[in-house]
Amino acid sequence: MSLLAVVHYERFKVVHRLAPVIYLMGWVHGLCLLPRIGVLTPVGLTLLVGGGLGAMGAIYSLFGRVGQNARRQGTVSTLTPLDERTLEIRVTLTSPLSGYRPGQFAFFDFAGRGEPHPYTLVNVSADCRTLTLAVRALGDHTHWLHQHLRVGDAVIVTGPYGAFALPDPAPALWVGAGIGITPFVAWLEALVRRGETRPGTTLLQCAPTAEAAPYHSRLAELCRRAGVDYRLHLESERGRLDLAALGERQHTPVWFCGPEPMAHTLDAHLTAPLHRELFRFR
Repeated sequence: MSLLAVVHYERFKVVHRLAPVIYLMGWVHGLCLLPRIGVLTPVGLTLLVGGGLGAMGAIYSLFGRVGQNARRQGTVSTLTPLDERTLEIRVTLTSPLSGYRPGQFAFFDFAGRGEPHPYTLVNVSADCRTLTLAVRALGDHTHWLHQHLRVGDAVIVTGPYGAFALPDPAPALWVGAGIGITPFVAWLEALVRRGETRPGTTLLQCAPTAEAAPYHSRLAELCRRAGVDYRLHLESERGRLDLAALGERQHTPVWFCGPEPMAHTLDAHLTAPLHRELFRFR
């Protein structure tokens, strides 16, 4: 239900919260059948052992223990519109984020709504107490943030998570489409901060127009300082990017973050390895 997004989020979140309760009810019902099934039968052992492990997970979730050690309290410090659909949010934490690697994401629960959502960390300060993220109005929750979030609102941050982190220095093509450009901003900010360069690496940013290309001016400057070849593909000027042709002529690894249809097309035509961020927005 979550991945297909066929149910409106406001209704889906109720089912999502009830899932551990529903699971426990089903497991207890199954236990009532054990005398007839037989405890030492394959089905009985699976129900008892496998089901019991699942029950432990359900109880762990019901008591709010998931990610508890990775949670940080914070407040919204600044709100900056990047374009008519993209809002940059800066959050100040009461204690530093630990274990962060550039390109990772965290879950943000804004204004006590109890709805943690994943967002890439565009930038993290040296003391790991100030986080920057960019939110594009794509669904129910992101539209709500654009309309109702205010400076001073409380935030609970859980993370960081993810394996889409700054890779080893080797020739590569980085492709960011739409709001999917954010992890590459984080990579480049980290490189410039460290004084590192990445010769042989190209960053390709795809957007409908220059106005809808988040951070493109900043990216051009960061790429110049990091020795990365920066290219901006605007559909309004050059039409849609020919992903099939790009994939067929690409021989170095590709790191991609953006809409799933673009990722599927690239994957179908690439002979080089494709690395991509896998979390989705509802």
